[in-house]
Amino acid sequence: MTTGLLRTIPVTVAVANALASFDGATETGDNMGEFINWLQKPFGAIGKPWCGCAVNRGGRVALGALWPIPDDVGAGCQAMHDWAKAHGCLSEAPELHAIALFWHEKVQGGPRYAHTGYVIQVHPADAKGRIAITSWEGNTNADGSREGKKFMKKTRVVGPKDCFILWWLALAAPVTDTRATPAPAVPR
Repeated sequence: MTTGLLRTIPVTVAVANALASFDGATETGDNMGEFINWLQKPFGAIGKPWCGCAVNRGGRVALGALWPIPDDVGAGCQAMHDWAKAHGCLSEAPELHAIALFWHEKVQGGPRYAHTGYVIQVHPADAKGRIAITSWEGNTNADGSREGKKFMKKTRVVGPKDCFILWWLALAAPVTDTRATPAPAVPR
């Protein structure tokens, strides 16, 4: 006789929950800090912009070796876009639990995907037909900068070139994470 219930949650929710635990993490230097460096380390990105590192580290915290995005693309938004396109999991439409990739026209190196977040809400279209999303984002601030200092929820209107990684479609090809380390406390 079974004495308890086995509870499971969808992998997408597990990732969202892991990311929620990062809420409030703040840099103590330019793209630096104990927690920020922990986010960056598996991707070889210490001291670099960390929005992609945060999203992918949240995936690794939740799913371990099942997280499909490999370390060599986990820090770069454009690299994540290219990986998703090659793996058939890129979408133009926002979807709950997708990884949002935000297009930027004016960035060093030319126009490209240069910021990311994990979609936790897709809002209905407004009177002008614009759709907004709320996402967990790293390396941002209250104004929505891609060079901010904090991990937080942001609501943004989806731009015409923004796109979304439906990462769960790539779960058939798991990767091995040999760098799993416990997270330091989130500085508040």
